Amino acid sequence: MSKSTRRPPKLSPALFSAAVGAGAPTGGLPPSPSAQNPTEVHDAHVELASPGALVQWKADAGDVYGPKIKSVVLALPANAASKDVLGSLALSSESGVIALSIPYPLSGPPPELTAPVPIAYSFTFKEPSDALVEALKWASDKHPVDVHVQVDLINGEQGWESLEELISKVITTQDSEGNTVPKPNSKPIVLSNMLPPPGALAVPTVKLLAHPMYLAYQARIASLSFSQNVYLKYLPPDWNTPTPTSPLPGAQPADPEGSVRDLDSEAKKEWKRRTKMYLGPAIEAFGYSRLVFGSSPSTSSTSTSNAGDWYQIAKESVAELGVDQEGVDAVFGNNAKTIYGA
Repeated sequence: MSKSTRRPPKLSPALFSAAVGAGAPTGGLPPSPSAQNPTEVHDAHVELASPGALVQWKADAGDVYGPKIKSVVLALPANAASKDVLGSLALSSESGVIALSIPYPLSGPPPELTAPVPIAYSFTFKEPSDALVEALKWASDKHPVDVHVQVDLINGEQGWESLEELISKVITTQDSEGNTVPKPNSKPIVLSNMLPPPGALAVPTVKLLAHPMYLAYQARIASLSFSQNVYLKYLPPDWNTPTPTSPLPGAQPADPEGSVRDLDSEAKKEWKRRTKMYLGPAIEAFGYSRLVFGSSPSTSSTSTSNAGDWYQIAKESVAELGVDQEGVDAVFGNNAKTIYGA
């Protein structure tokens, strides 16, 4: 897969400050980020029990997000991803499913599954193990892989170190002279439950910029980005509270001089502030071509989220960081299609 070397300009720290919200200065950015939309959305993470649930899911996504959805990567549970079930699965082109993300069983031989659409294998990373490394190596030789990160990224550096070590082992190999070299032809490794990471609401916004948890995130995200085959999924965070809702389409502020953002709840404003604080370093490190939007929380998350609610927060946060239309289309559409749809 070709890699884009395009990187965005350095983002101003002022964009992540607690002052940025409804009515706050936006440093010359467009006055209404809610008006900047992706051309179409290829949703990289829709977690449902079966393809049959897609129709209701799309209806529940609402009038803002629903019409934008062009295709989805459907994340299936283990009991719906057996060889027999996949072999008999019927997916019409109207379903919009461009790929299936299937849990990889660490016990037993590598699965040799087939489906009507391309397959990605999903893994949960709770602790290092040789079995996980070998399984990831096998799967990433043939398929994109989704890694749901469950190691502790909040308390200290140990979780980050184990994640970096895992990635290093998976993407490298030994040459004939015993030197460590990049593994050729490896498929994308997509990390979730990191953008934004869990636990961010526990620290007051004014303290977060200088908090060890946030400083570690900035440094480690930059370090992970040097592995060119690693991507980040931009998913609803595990913040132990449902994703805040957005104003209804067409709603207008009572004050004619006001902004549509004045209608946002305090909870939504806070989520956007926090989201931008994590999104900014990710954009700077990975660029637009390695961030992938998905509307369902990571498989490891315990929080609930409506697809349309997260879409609104996610796209407005991207727009408020000054991302141009090309970047918006990459994050919300083209990247997922490129990674999973080929």
